[in-house]
Amino acid sequence: MTHPSTTAIIPVRLFPTTKNRLSTLLEDSERQALVQAMLEDVLDAVENANTIKDIIVVTIDAELEELAQNRGHDVFPPTVAGLNGELTEAIQYAEEKGAEAVVIILADLPLLTGAVLDQMIQGGCQQSCLMMAQDWRGSGTNILYLHPPSVLQLHFGLGSLSSHLTAAQEAGLSASCFAAFETALDLDDPDTAHRFLRIAAENPQAQTTRTYRVLSAAV
Repeated sequence: MTHPSTTAIIPVRLFPTTKNRLSTLLEDSERQALVQAMLEDVLDAVENANTIKDIIVVTIDAELEELAQNRGHDVFPPTVAGLNGELTEAIQYAEEKGAEAVVIILADLPLLTGAVLDQMIQGGCQQSCLMMAQDWRGSGTNILYLHPPSVLQLHFGLGSLSSHLTAAQEAGLSASCFAAFETALDLDDPDTAHRFLRIAAENPQAQTTRTYRVLSAAV
């Protein structure tokens, strides 16, 4: 099967407003280090995925912009407020650069691997379709594959999984959900931070992540 040219879009929110729910667990400097560590872990995974042609990091944070550029990736600074607006702009930018499909990946998935990302994308290569990776609660969208890129209005936020499914059904699009251990665990509050550390205690691969090194030293 010939896969469409796919661009990964990774949004990273500006510190210190990002990961506020972790403020009861981590100091500001620790949260900033964690955001950077998780971004690098996600970039490691995306760089190892055979289905990804280009990577765009969406941010207006100077340090994160430098991090992405030092790894050879494009950076898109959004001009609108709100995650859905930022991503809509980034998708348009990716299309202008020739993307036939995009995969939006939230930058707090420290267990993501290139092989699992390939598995998800290979299952979503139909014409006019989307594939969603749900979070561990079963209500949020951690990864969203869109082919073609602008096929659907974005609904990231509370209850985004059902919102994306409803929007797809109303548009008559083929849509499906992808569930995997590596794509489900987002890290955005103390509960998920402790969950990640419990998983890592029995998972040597998780212990090699930058996220684990930062979090285990801080908690």
